[in-house]
Amino acid sequence: ISLPEVLLDCQAMIEPQAQKSGIHISFPQFDRPCFVSADRTRMKQVLVNLLSNAIKYNRAGGTIDVRFNAETPERLRISVQDTGEGLSADKLAQLFQPFNRLGQESSTEEGTGIGLVVSKRLVELMGGDIGVQSTVGVGSVFWIELDMTVAVELVADADEPLALLQARAQPGAALRTLLYVEDNRANLQLVEQLIARRPD
Repeated sequence: ISLPEVLLDCQAMIEPQAQKSGIHISFPQFDRPCFVSADRTRMKQVLVNLLSNAIKYNRAGGTIDVRFNAETPERLRISVQDTGEGLSADKLAQLFQPFNRLGQESSTEEGTGIGLVVSKRLVELMGGDIGVQSTVGVGSVFWIELDMTVAVELVADADEPLALLQARAQPGAALRTLLYVEDNRANLQLVEQLIARRPD
């Protein structure tokens, strides 16, 4: 998936919440394409969870800084840094436990304590890692590491143009119409190629 596209989607989703809370968020600018091996929907869910937490547990007028950098030539790290209260070593040890809100149960912030648990599992299922560094009184940095990849290149079969495939439909065979709604260009191109193999 294209990381800039996913971050742009997350930015559009999260900025109203940040503005409502008086939190300033900065997102990275990409000067070239950047692709990671991940599921688009799950990646957005994880990032939105990290961003929502960074807003909820930030201080008034605080900031959130989203960054990315290559940890190795094969791995990319996306980090979400906040200016919240930070977490002690004791709280860090309990962080990814289900239903543990680290003493926030009586706070006005809504939550169930499973967001980070689910995020961790999703990242691991995508072959990645998730972690946190925190300093009490300074803030926290939650990060995700994923494998980098290249853009999906769909191979156009020059020997089998769509017109020829369509011409193979048997005379008198029932033709069907398929409606496919998609906002991911790579998925759209893939399905287009798959459907081209069905002359009916």
